[in-house]
Amino acid sequence: LSIPQLITNSPGGDCQKRLKNGDHSFRDNKGTEFVLSFIENFQRAGHQPQLLITGAGLAPAAVVVDVPAVGFTSVVNVRLGEVVAVTLPREGVEMRGSKRGNNGIFIKGNDDIVVY
Repeated sequence: LSIPQLITNSPGGDCQKRLKNGDHSFRDNKGTEFVLSFIENFQRAGHQPQLLITGAGLAPAAVVVDVPAVGFTSVVNVRLGEVVAVTLPREGVEMRGSKRGNNGIFIKGNDDIVVY
């Protein structure tokens, strides 16, 4: 079976409904807005939290990375096929233990990007 057949044959689910409606787009990791955080890293010596961002559209994308907990903002430009690393302040992005925190990272691009 091909991948579309496997998706179509899977019971229920969003993919089946979208295919029936003529929508052949599927979930991926591209987007223009992301909210994320880092889990606690017990081997933190020498490992600074970092995002890798790449362009996913034909036009260059301007990307703003905000860490409100510590007032950190970085603006980068990315192109398709280019990967830009953004080093983040650990105290603003890393969760500690199992308590609630204000460790969100907000990423916004003016065109599709991929963040990992």
